[in-house]
Amino acid sequence: MREDDIYLWIHERLRTTGKVSLDGIPDQYDDPDVRNFVREYLDALVRRDIVAGHSDGQFKLEDPEAEREAYYQVLESETLPGGRGVTDETYQPVVSIPTKHQEEWKDYAEHQNINSGVWLENALAEVFETADSTLRLVVPFFELDGLLRLEDEFHQAASSGANIKFLTRELLRPADDFGHNRGRKAILELMDRFESVASSESSLSVYDFYHAIGGKQPKLDRSIHAKMIIADNQLAYVGSGELRNSSMMLNGEAGYLTRSQTDIETWTGFFDFFEAKADAVTREILEESVE
Repeated sequence: MREDDIYLWIHERLRTTGKVSLDGIPDQYDDPDVRNFVREYLDALVRRDIVAGHSDGQFKLEDPEAEREAYYQVLESETLPGGRGVTDETYQPVVSIPTKHQEEWKDYAEHQNINSGVWLENALAEVFETADSTLRLVVPFFELDGLLRLEDEFHQAASSGANIKFLTRELLRPADDFGHNRGRKAILELMDRFESVASSESSLSVYDFYHAIGGKQPKLDRSIHAKMIIADNQLAYVGSGELRNSSMMLNGEAGYLTRSQTDIETWTGFFDFFEAKADAVTREILEESVE
């Protein structure tokens, strides 16, 4: 048994059905040792009020956000280097490798004599900490769990007087569903966390660029899909990964860090172009639409 496999099974069952049962353990995992392992893990979640346990072996999800955080905590890679691996080179490749394959990737890169890259989480942390004046983020599919992984760096930027500009999508979409409602709640939590640590000189601006046409089943007309974070005119990350736990832990992602002034000016201009065409998102707008 691979422990991360059974963790994933528990996480997926709770996420999709809101409950998990010891009797529902898949056949390939169903032996006494696994059953005890699952029971111990779920009992730990019960003690943290993340799930509610029942005598019949059923466990019901009580706190989805806390469960996601707990899941990613147990997947926290021990292979990440102690240092970030970020240098003063003009360009550095950035990668994210699913947790269970990170050691394989390092071995493969060494065998092929290629640069294994900077881990995505380390790259994003470096950009956050580099910002003195303005931090621009394009995060179309923002999730709070990603921010929690970089909470210290976010607090540093907010408390040091930086102006944080956040460009995302689908916060103002009229047709609501669970995913969009969760996205709105995540942005409200972002605002709360910013306000709790921000200095008087700091600011947080949120923008939404997404347009659809049609009635009950609208079709996409235009949207933002890029992923990037830019710190002043000093450092930028551009790539497929973004501020989401799944980007940092579960997905294969690729991108690069750049200190090139030409690149940074281009991506800053790209951000400003879409910011000018986006809709400003306020706390009042979100609170009216969140259920």
